[in-house]
Amino acid sequence: WLFTAQNTYTFKFLNKTLVVYHNSLRRDTFGPKAATASKIILSYPERGRKVEIIGSVVTGSLAEDIRQGKLQQIDVILA
Repeated sequence: WLFTAQNTYTFKFLNKTLVVYHNSLRRDTFGPKAATASKIILSYPERGRKVEIIGSVVTGSLAEDIRQGKLQQIDVILA
């Protein structure tokens, strides 16, 4: 059971990493006026380490960390 805050969609990626999409403006996620990711916050389990990415693309070693299941949570802020 996952607690889901208002205006969010939550799921587990690769059965390990919690992913939370935040859509505070409740915009459509499809079509010509679709919401897109404006920021992505990667949260690691150790010492509350967080990495903020402006935009919608995760590359390089951060993308590899996601694939290897090293993250505790990924927050995607839609705008």
